[in-house]
Amino acid sequence: VPASPPPRWADRRIEDVRFARRHLGPWIGRRLTGRSSGDGRWGAQFDAATASAFWITPADASAPGPVTGWRRAAAEEGTDRGAR
Repeated sequence: VPASPPPRWADRRIEDVRFARRHLGPWIGRRLTGRSSGDGRWGAQFDAATASAFWITPADASAPGPVTGWRRAAAEEGTDRGAR
């Protein structure tokens, strides 16, 4: 089976631009604005005392950004978010 020819220079540059647009651009944007890719996301925690899991969320979910405080989400809130 003959080997396929290597990709042309122009094809490689096109792929480089696609990569930069898809991955590098958003990464640079987050660094410039001081945001993390996890800002505003919910997280699950485990309480060893009660042997149960619970959800936590930023104290002010309407303003995504660096999280300065957390609150324990209500059970029905956490159940809805758990499916995501």
